[in-house]
Amino acid sequence: MTAKQLYRGILMMMRTYPSKNRAMIRLSVIEEVSQWKKVTDDLEKLKAMKKMRMLYGHLNMWDEKMKEVYSTDTPDPEDKWKTNTVDNPLSARDLNRKKDKDFVYF
Repeated sequence: MTAKQLYRGILMMMRTYPSKNRAMIRLSVIEEVSQWKKVTDDLEKLKAMKKMRMLYGHLNMWDEKMKEVYSTDTPDPEDKWKTNTVDNPLSARDLNRKKDKDFVYF
């Protein structure tokens, strides 16, 4: 994904993020990304993109979790043991590994 697609996806998913500080978080994302536009160092650009991918992944995870929570809990007629499950779970790949050159400390 390009930086623009990530940024738009983040802002769209922030609309439904389950937090009482949602508006403040959204404004801080906008502020942070506007500062990244001025970055010239290649390593800092990589770190900024990694932060965006991590935030996008986090918001995507919450979106899937909310779909699971709000889905119906009625049993499947074909399988009486199957109820409220996620059909396509997200991969459990860690985006921020210490061995990466663009590792981000929080």
